[in-house]
Amino acid sequence: MTLYRINANGSRTQVATWTSLTGTGRLDASRSHSPVVSGSTYHLVISGTIAGKPFSAYQNKTCP
Repeated sequence: MTLYRINANGSRTQVATWTSLTGTGRLDASRSHSPVVSGSTYHLVISGTIAGKPFSAYQNKTCP
């Protein structure tokens, strides 16, 4: 899972990455790797495999 900040020019800056989730079905994303900024838009990408089948999903949100 990777969190990006979307810059004014449309490019993305990586803010945080969470890796190596195996077997538990849980991911602790509560620890901050970099501060999020109010008013900025973020792009969250989740990818992995379930039962050997790859998947990915994403969501864009603006921080209040």
